[in-house]
Amino acid sequence: MRAPGSAASLPAPARRPLIVVGSTSPASRRQLAKLRAGVEVQGVTVSVDPVQALETLRGLTAPILTLQTPDERHTPQTAHVLARSQATVVQAPAEDHTVDALVITGGETAATVLQPLGATGIDLLDEPEPGVVRGTLIGRLPLPVLIKAGGFGDDALLVRLCDLIRRRLDPGAHA
Repeated sequence: MRAPGSAASLPAPARRPLIVVGSTSPASRRQLAKLRAGVEVQGVTVSVDPVQALETLRGLTAPILTLQTPDERHTPQTAHVLARSQATVVQAPAEDHTVDALVITGGETAATVLQPLGATGIDLLDEPEPGVVRGTLIGRLPLPVLIKAGGFGDDALLVRLCDLIRRRLDPGAHA
């Protein structure tokens, strides 16, 4: 948690978050479907070749973007390749500031996606929902981030996390 008086280091509200869903758990897929039903959301599915997904993502205009792996379960080897493809797709818009925050589902997805961003850790802020951590990446791209495990949460969890990352934080609540 933050020390009192550190409100200046609280992240600004995100203008354009990227929601990265690598988990194929039914809970994560229901959460993604509910989020993508919103009018402010557009997304793309990554394949083992990230080039098409990156080109498509760059052409989207919605204020909330999603990047997911295909819905079906994958072998561990394919899952790893897909996570690396997601990392490639996330890196470019994060580095050029097309996106300004990340919401990531799946622990392995988070580790794989954050590594090419130069993240050496996360400056933890709080746990806004059970099993969800919020913080700012430590490293060359200090992006706000929310990370949750893939297999839990009600269907509206990603909707709430998007609302949360796009809202100004109350400094008094995190002292």
